[in-house]
Amino acid sequence: MTCKHYTMRTKSDVTISLDSGLLQKIDGEVEERKLKSRSSLIEEKLWQVYRLKDIDERVSDLIVELMELAAKSPEFVEAFRKTLKNVEGGGK
Repeated sequence: MTCKHYTMRTKSDVTISLDSGLLQKIDGEVEERKLKSRSSLIEEKLWQVYRLKDIDERVSDLIVELMELAAKSPEFVEAFRKTLKNVEGGGK
């Protein structure tokens, strides 16, 4: 697999290595979306990853809180199950 080296310049120099297939995908999306540069797309994708990581951490914290509540109150568990069934069933 051939690696092309692409340097993205931001406030500090960052160098990333991309294989040619990924580079072609990036170029295709840049062209399709009429973005200014590869850097614009890469920066956007990095922000998406950081946001997803933040969401994942918050969801994990909420799951821990739910487990703590469930351990204290079996009634809570039953109410939570009913709520989930309503959500999954479209409120039916």
